[in-house]
Amino acid sequence: MNPNTTRSTRPELVLYVHGFGGEGGGREDQKSLEISLYRAAEQRQVVLQTYRWASGTLESMALEAGISLFEDITSGRELGDSLLGLVDKSLDKWDAARAAAASGAKQLRSLLQTICAEGRTFSIIAFSMGTQVVRDALVEGSGVDPVMMLHRLLMVGSILDDEQLEPVVRALDPGRVTNLHAPPGRDVVLGWLYPAANYMTTGAPLFGARRKEVIGRVGSRFPEVVNLVADVRHHMDYDRFAVEILGIALQPTDRPRLTPSK
Repeated sequence: MNPNTTRSTRPELVLYVHGFGGEGGGREDQKSLEISLYRAAEQRQVVLQTYRWASGTLESMALEAGISLFEDITSGRELGDSLLGLVDKSLDKWDAARAAAASGAKQLRSLLQTICAEGRTFSIIAFSMGTQVVRDALVEGSGVDPVMMLHRLLMVGSILDDEQLEPVVRALDPGRVTNLHAPPGRDVVLGWLYPAANYMTTGAPLFGARRKEVIGRVGSRFPEVVNLVADVRHHMDYDRFAVEILGIALQPTDRPRLTPSK
């Protein structure tokens, strides 16, 4: 029997794993899922911690892009060439982030093993590219299996496909993996930007056959996965559902208060 079935109905710790560009965490006056989760956790007296990996920050990327474009234009470089140069630099950032995700997964696995050694149950909320970090941390490596103490895995705006997710699903009790995604057509980041970046840097599509399905929906082959749709306007709009997202991470069996995917 999976130890998850005999443990407390509420985890002792909730870990948040950010996505691409989220390394900085943001300021208190900014809208972000992470900041909204911390506010919700404070209200519910939940121990919430963020695991940071070297994904870079969107602010520094935007500043670097702006400075680069300004320097190119003031030096007389053609606008078209400047824009192509920005694309190349953006792809370099994407490539670096994918490599950092692999490294971050190893460090996260070590952290999870320490938590397990302390006998603590935990849930994980993973956003966007953070789902890749979490997936690799759970299924790749040696030593204590972190899945043994995992209360619930909640993926938000996931970049994973069914094949990548399968070993995690098979290791957990039914209903312990929840996937939250946007309605069809609203997540342009997952629908176009990330797949294009991945194809241009690796030559492979990001979602494989899933590209023709609802972007962000995973686990269609696994009835154990609870797929839910959040009425978000875009990829960075999940902060409006922070209270519900935290609630899902805390509840092992209750149906979350969001709309099930069709």
